[in-house]
Amino acid sequence: MDYKNYINQCIAFNDIEELCRSYFLLGSKTCDSNTMAYIQGSVYQITDPDCPFVNQIFYCDENYFGKIDWSKVTTINEAQKTTLKRGLTAQCFTFFEKTLDNLAVDAYTRSIPENYVPFSKYAETSQLENILIDDDQYYQIMQVIGQPYIKDSELEYKRQAILKLAVEPALRMYYTYFPLVQEQVLQHSPVGDYLIPYPTEPYPAYKAIAWVSTAGAMGKSGGSISPLAALGTDVSLYTRTGQTTQMNAGITYNKPVPGWNGRSLSDSGSAYSQMSQMWPIANTMKNIMRREKLSKIHIPGKGIFAKGYSTMSGYLNIIWLCWSRDFDDVEFEDWSKVIKLCQAHVKFSIGAIRDLLRSDSNVPFRDGIQKEGKEEIDAIEKEWAENPIRNIYTPQRGGVL
Repeated sequence: MDYKNYINQCIAFNDIEELCRSYFLLGSKTCDSNTMAYIQGSVYQITDPDCPFVNQIFYCDENYFGKIDWSKVTTINEAQKTTLKRGLTAQCFTFFEKTLDNLAVDAYTRSIPENYVPFSKYAETSQLENILIDDDQYYQIMQVIGQPYIKDSELEYKRQAILKLAVEPALRMYYTYFPLVQEQVLQHSPVGDYLIPYPTEPYPAYKAIAWVSTAGAMGKSGGSISPLAALGTDVSLYTRTGQTTQMNAGITYNKPVPGWNGRSLSDSGSAYSQMSQMWPIANTMKNIMRREKLSKIHIPGKGIFAKGYSTMSGYLNIIWLCWSRDFDDVEFEDWSKVIKLCQAHVKFSIGAIRDLLRSDSNVPFRDGIQKEGKEEIDAIEKEWAENPIRNIYTPQRGGVL
């Protein structure tokens, strides 16, 4: 559970009750100028009465040992303590810029229902809306603009905004060309419409490839479809000759090396040569008489669905093309390329916002950093678009939506 993101969700929805309970269940830790240890993963409330941020809460991103004279901390920037970890200077504290009323905490935590499930109310919302990325990966991306030496507070917008503006578009582009694939097979009978919900677990789907597959009448065994029976029927037909009435002539190997010549014991014409001419005509007629339709619809309050129909009954085969908000799901061999794409989006986004906020600056943001980011994005997308691997999901009859 990412408690920092969960608390951010509570603040975003102004849910003081859930915020107080979350703080209480995480230990109700407080700190003042005499506190000497700040433990990673904990939420603290400042209780020093001389501090301008009294009763404000913050999240400890890294362990920090040493006293902080909160009475002398007058700005958030001064409170963003840093520590040295594996050669990198990392930010220790994330301030939520939210104060807690101790009376409210006592009131909401005194009467917690017995069936209350901690950290569940916004867990799904947090999972669906937030990009999951650890600090090491984040700073790999943000080093292009000087982080972690440049602090979050010195940028035009916060970490969550950067994840939305830069990292999420890069992940969406990556999975557009190299999707995560889930397969599903359903019974489609009788002939007619179908309505299948787009999956959200373990990955959310964004496209569907669907088609209906059937076996011929001669492939039925005991009233049910038998692939082995269908194969046996085909083998028998292929090895028949034009003159014999034998249905079960065996496959013969009349070559010096093993191989099937498609003939029976008789030297007269083979059924294989006849069927090789008739098959194209048969398939053409089947495709003319066969109709399948697939569309993508959104039903408010229920989600996204694949809606379609088929004039055939059998098995509905669906390939779901999916993406992920978790940076760890990027394939190992693509990791460095996705990092570069995220860095290009960071350059583009930072350049765009700084060009608006600092129009009087001598630095050419639009023609410099923003243009450079755009060129890098286009180059990577062109490389992925021309990659032959992306064509392996060419749809069958059902089409792509």
